Amino acid sequence: MPLRAASEIIPLTSRLISQPGRLYSAIALPSPFLCASHYSPGRILSSVAQALMRAPLHTCAMEVHVRIAVPGDAAVLARLRYEFRASIGDAVEPETLFLQRCVPWMEERLCPGSAWTCWVAETRGGVAGNLWLQVIEKLPNPGPELEAHAYITSVYVRPAARGTRVGEKLLAAAMDWCRAHEIDSAILWPTARSRTLYARAGFSVAGDIMEAVIHPGRALDHG
Repeated sequence: MPLRAASEIIPLTSRLISQPGRLYSAIALPSPFLCASHYSPGRILSSVAQALMRAPLHTCAMEVHVRIAVPGDAAVLARLRYEFRASIGDAVEPETLFLQRCVPWMEERLCPGSAWTCWVAETRGGVAGNLWLQVIEKLPNPGPELEAHAYITSVYVRPAARGTRVGEKLLAAAMDWCRAHEIDSAILWPTARSRTLYARAGFSVAGDIMEAVIHPGRALDHG
């Protein structure tokens, strides 16, 4: 298991000291023991530091880099897609066969000029998540509205990176892109779990959108 540098341990320890509830959890001791005379501040700090050194990487601050994906990312993005969809419903296609058709599909759509754009979130542990966006043209109109929508889909963060704002950073990058590319509005179908994330980014439930499900076998969760 990777060990943390002192530059990480010191600020994290300071935060724990200022939050007793987290401090008790970090050193795995019930709070009354912290008041005992044999637990000096020095021993407490030592215990906290050791606990942090043993903790999984995702429990502490994680540096996240978000960038636009390129065709060379297609293989890992196809695996993320399968991982995402298989996690919310039974997969009816073997992973190997799915990857064989998904990788070239993604390679083509990640090329310049495509209606699709994908953002990848990377951490020290590799690719942590992604978000896909498709630009949908609107018919020309004489009014003030911009003439394109953005359809956001397949927003997925791997379990080990959840709780570290990866999804928030992916969504922020996509929304910044929309503002820079004259998008009138962004649409998506959220899962129950993701609704609060989208609400914080400015999404709301629109009462003027209707949907007809054409294929009865479609999963209830979208994406």
